[in-house]
Amino acid sequence: MAIKNARVEFNRVALRQEVAKEYFKQEIAKEKKEQEKAKKDPNYTKEVQNGIEEIKSEYEHLFDGYNVAKEFTNPYASYAQAVFSFMDKDYAKAIDKFKEISAINKKAVPFEKNFSKAANSVKGGKNYIFLAFEDGLGSKKDEFKLTIPLPINDKITATSLTFPKIVKRDASLKTLSINGVKSFEIANFDDIFATEFKIELPGIILKSVMSSVAKGAVAGAVANNTSGIGGDLVSLGVGVLLSAINKTDTRSWLTLPKTASIAMVENKGSYSIKDSSGKEIAKGKVKKGKNALIWVRSVAGAEPQVVVIEK
Repeated sequence: MAIKNARVEFNRVALRQEVAKEYFKQEIAKEKKEQEKAKKDPNYTKEVQNGIEEIKSEYEHLFDGYNVAKEFTNPYASYAQAVFSFMDKDYAKAIDKFKEISAINKKAVPFEKNFSKAANSVKGGKNYIFLAFEDGLGSKKDEFKLTIPLPINDKITATSLTFPKIVKRDASLKTLSINGVKSFEIANFDDIFATEFKIELPGIILKSVMSSVAKGAVAGAVANNTSGIGGDLVSLGVGVLLSAINKTDTRSWLTLPKTASIAMVENKGSYSIKDSSGKEIAKGKVKKGKNALIWVRSVAGAEPQVVVIEK
């Protein structure tokens, strides 16, 4: 990846964070309105409500192993903004961005203190190397099918619906060290992904069920107007038709990392990056009079990408 492109990717992460804060506030309000609107729909019968609850119960353990966040701020995006502000000599903004991080993640407080010291020490001629390590592949969406009874044209019809689920993918190197300083996990993208998914889930379930009931009514009417077909076969035909119609959206950002870790060391002119086993994966020189950001991306089964940005 070119140096320019690396910075563009960081800026995209930062922009996504700012948009996400406002987006999810609006999304939560929107979901509440959709739920209230559905309750007034004549198709929102007791059977439909029971079907929705049954679907929700299937998701009961979906979020096991995820730490679903209450905040929509991505600490890694704040780190990117902090580092680039630091490299642009806007130290006040850099420190403010790091305060955002420690407010979300108390484990980052010692790192924030070191970062603040670094910002205050630049007048003494010191420069720093910052590590940004993206590891593995984050969770993705897959699908599963669930058959539930739904009221179609005054008949309870076994309807097979498709819903999204989240699936974890593998880590790679997990941790790195730079010049003997171990990286610190600042963001878990699996948790961020699960947070977004959990917010959107009630709306996904509601829309899928209500849409299927509405489509089933139309399909049932067509089937009922077909001569020579008994009521039971009509019901079966509608269920099969709905199964073919019902699809779920499993699109997701497949290149997101699983975790992001960071580290910082004083720039003494060179760097050596090693994995947890002590194997060196990258080394090089950095001009002593400059600050540097070293971006490392590692995916299992491939050689790590390393990009060095000096300023």
